Amino acid sequence: MAIYLTNASVYRAKGEFDDKSTVMIAGGKIKSVGKTAIPRGAKRTEWKLPHEAYRRWLEGPITRPGQRPVPPDLGELVVDCAGLRIYPGLLDPHTHIGCFEDGAGAVGFHGNEYTDPNTAHLNIKDSINPHDLAIPEVAAAGVTCVGIFPGSANLIGGLCISCKMYGRTIDEMLVDEKQGLKMALGENPFRVYGSQNKFPGTRFACAAGVRAAFDEAQHYMERQQAWLKKKKADRDKEPFKRDRKLENIAGALRGEYPVRYHAHRADDIYTAIRLSKEFGFRLIMEHTTEGHKLADVLAREKILCDVGPTLTNRAKYELRERNTRTLGILHKAGVHVSLSTDHPVIPLQYIMLQAAVAVKDGLPESAAIDVMTINTAKHMGLEKRIGSLAARKDADLFVADGDILDPRHHVLATFIDGFCVHAV
Repeated sequence: MAIYLTNASVYRAKGEFDDKSTVMIAGGKIKSVGKTAIPRGAKRTEWKLPHEAYRRWLEGPITRPGQRPVPPDLGELVVDCAGLRIYPGLLDPHTHIGCFEDGAGAVGFHGNEYTDPNTAHLNIKDSINPHDLAIPEVAAAGVTCVGIFPGSANLIGGLCISCKMYGRTIDEMLVDEKQGLKMALGENPFRVYGSQNKFPGTRFACAAGVRAAFDEAQHYMERQQAWLKKKKADRDKEPFKRDRKLENIAGALRGEYPVRYHAHRADDIYTAIRLSKEFGFRLIMEHTTEGHKLADVLAREKILCDVGPTLTNRAKYELRERNTRTLGILHKAGVHVSLSTDHPVIPLQYIMLQAAVAVKDGLPESAAIDVMTINTAKHMGLEKRIGSLAARKDADLFVADGDILDPRHHVLATFIDGFCVHAV
């Protein structure tokens, strides 16, 4: 099967489009972008046909774990997209979709485990509801893949994942089950545990708690290496005692995945940088609300920074300097930035509104789409698969009737892995 989306204005990068271009997709991948010959006999159609095929697929057998879903073969189809724009699927590196469920209230809040400041052994994939009402809504807005994180109540919250915005099981959605180790500094952990008269109750206790956990993980790695050097008979006689908390921290120490550090205030951001240098883990900053105060440091250290949510009220003290200029300031300083909604804090389907306001307040318009696509793909370590329209990448894209920075646009169709998951 191949679908030819023809005569479109196709987004390339840095705010530029190719006019009267064709995107060919087949087998869940983009096969070509540009001046593509349409084969004789190809059937001209609209979005209804591939979308109905997707709806039939939803009623079929569940995909086996470890396999990516493959769209059904519909033959050769051509959709005329004259006057329309094709964009790469929008991405958000930091959300809580599926674990803080839309419309469920407290019964749907499964992103924070408030009983221990160190829950490194948890993986947020075990809390995801694929039937969260928000998921089809964000796909209908052109969002195709997101990072999903534990909340920020704990110093170490657990493993993050990345997921496509469709699927009946977590395995059908899952792209990467080790996107990073979620950690947090600042008001959330010391407020949660300080209010229970537990450790940590202050900022320096937060840093101390992290050091203690990482010291223990380093000792765990040393013990494991010593055990591995023993003869097999001795290892069989005395098996190594597994500790998943320490194992997941050790993965970050070995560089298998980054630490995704929640921090708003400049002093907490700087503490995260100091801790990363002390223990040697790869750091990605999340939220970076006061990042504009450390733009030169973040640029010099080449730290990837997610900025957002930017359209919230100042609900707590450490958001007092939240503003919509931070993204533009960091971009101009040379920091690699992406944009986040922290869904459900800002509903994910409104991510382009945050980008539009950032443009109004200093982000170059030529960078606005990239901070929601290829920049985010690099932030997630998935730039070889998603984030731009290029051959051999996943067929994650959407078709709009106008500029997505203009809130009056409409998303007419969204494709994820070649499935037409949304159509009007």
